[in-house]
Amino acid sequence: MASKFWGGDDSSGSDSDSSSSSSSSSGSGSGSSSSSSSSSSSSDSDAGPSKYLQAGSSSDSSDDGQRVVRSAKEKRFIEVRATIDEMRNKIKINDWMALQTLFDVLNKRLEKVMRAQGGGAIPGFYFRALATLDAAIESTFANKPAIKKMSSTNAKAFNSIRQRLKKHFRDDPVMAAGLARAKEHPDSTEDEASDSDSDGDSSDDEAAKAEKAEKRARKAAEKAAEAGADADDGFAVVGKKGQVEKPGAPAKPLDVMKCPKEKVTYEMVDTKLAELIASRGKKGTDRHENVETLAYVATVATCAAQEIEVLIMLISAQFDISGSMSTHMPIPIWKKCVNNLLRIDSLLKQNPQIELVETTEPDPKPSPDDIKAGKPVQLWGSMCAFCERLDDEYFKSMQSIDPHTKEYVLRMQDEALFIVLATEMVSYYEKRRDMETTSKLALRLLEHLYYKPEPAYVALKTFAEGKLRDADELAARLAADAAAAKAAADEKARLEAERARAAEEEGDEYLDDEDADEAEAKEASEIPYPTGQTFPAMPLPDTLKRLSLLIYRHGDGRQKARAMLCEIFNDGLRGDFRHGRDLMLMSRLQENISQMDISTQILFNRAMAQLGLASFRLGMFAEAQACLGELYLGGGGRGVFVAGGG
Repeated sequence: MASKFWGGDDSSGSDSDSSSSSSSSSGSGSGSSSSSSSSSSSSDSDAGPSKYLQAGSSSDSSDDGQRVVRSAKEKRFIEVRATIDEMRNKIKINDWMALQTLFDVLNKRLEKVMRAQGGGAIPGFYFRALATLDAAIESTFANKPAIKKMSSTNAKAFNSIRQRLKKHFRDDPVMAAGLARAKEHPDSTEDEASDSDSDGDSSDDEAAKAEKAEKRARKAAEKAAEAGADADDGFAVVGKKGQVEKPGAPAKPLDVMKCPKEKVTYEMVDTKLAELIASRGKKGTDRHENVETLAYVATVATCAAQEIEVLIMLISAQFDISGSMSTHMPIPIWKKCVNNLLRIDSLLKQNPQIELVETTEPDPKPSPDDIKAGKPVQLWGSMCAFCERLDDEYFKSMQSIDPHTKEYVLRMQDEALFIVLATEMVSYYEKRRDMETTSKLALRLLEHLYYKPEPAYVALKTFAEGKLRDADELAARLAADAAAAKAAADEKARLEAERARAAEEEGDEYLDDEDADEAEAKEASEIPYPTGQTFPAMPLPDTLKRLSLLIYRHGDGRQKARAMLCEIFNDGLRGDFRHGRDLMLMSRLQENISQMDISTQILFNRAMAQLGLASFRLGMFAEAQACLGELYLGGGGRGVFVAGGG
């Protein structure tokens, strides 16, 4: 037992001897199989434990795979190409969130490549990959229905990578030149030799050759399809999404943005307008792009009614740009909005068959041919609401701009443009016999005029008349000279491109408030005044009297009280203390002012202070003391003097 345990080698040898002897006596029929099995068992027993220590010998004897040694430079090239392949896969499934991450990874790995090769030229496949990405972005951007179907996160990622890619090429001339070269020669392999020498990877070269051959075959098929060579050979043209395009299928309707102006139809503009209305308010919608699109559509409208409809939608889209009621509308957008509203007013004057409906549902529109022929049509829109919103935005901008800067003075000049607009709106609603709306707008206009001294009003009027006259002369000159009109259009396009580029950089570059106001004021000053408009010709006292009487006849209690206070303030400003005092006593505003809103109480304080100053200038010190006592001894909100009410 013990000898068997300690003498394992001998017993195994004897066992093998006995087994071999028994196998030899078993007969000749099974000799070959027994010899093979005995040889295998003998080889295992001979190897013993050393069988597991000789793994290297078995691997050396096999030629299944060889270890490839690559340099750091070759590894970096392989990493970049792997990232590019992954980007191509993500482009196919429109995964823009992943593409945003891969774009960062690609640029980081490119930096490693440049460090590994010690500088030099950027590999050409990097530019071709970005050209592919740029082409995918532009094709997706042109496909508006596909963008609408994206999730909010994917749409945000798409907009982000689109802006980043533009900035990536715009800021670096080398990148821009490489992209242009890659777009001109997408199949170029000028740099493939250097890449393959440094890479040393034969599989990558084969993949590049296969890709190049595939592109050549695709181009040849496209040329054959254009020439009509494959009409009867059994092949079919396949679209971008894999659908087979039938040769007899009806052509898709032209987009108004791509169609020449002379071929634009009423239905094309109507379809584009409905598409823009449906996209309003959705996540991922570019508001600035919607405004630019609507501005272009307004220029190609086929009739006055359609242009008014587009302009109303354009004004609403311009109001959406600010995005928040706590911040004021950008000044350039404000001026454009005023110009658009004055354009609507001019079209309504020239086309009396068009009516804007505010409180009820408009009647169904006639057919396009009837509308073009001049048949009466009703459109929805409130010019009063637009005018009031513009007034509120102007007031908010005056509160936001530093009053000690030049931008504040330039913004004060824009008040002349609003006075022109408000005057036209009062006349428009007065002709329509809508006296409630007329009194509302008359009060808005009165509150812009009552505090101005006569010299300041005359200076503002002279300034506005000069601007309006220059705008009319420029329009006449451009209408007479086609070459000048084209040059002006090109210059306008250039300025718009610069503004768009500045808007793209706005999210990346920080500007303090002063620089932002200065840039905004400069852009606003370049916007011309509207054509065909005039400043009110009546003197300031006559204008104030006319507006006040209009409000006294048709306004409500609050409007009448504010109109009375504005007139009293203006009397005190002009030194007519007695007339202002009589108005104050007859209206009995001192008794009821505490029941009114805060802004009206502030206006009362201002009017009372102006009356006191007028009496003081006239040497009527007792009356001045009475006004001072009324101002400070009233209690409550009346005792607070706030100078921001006018």
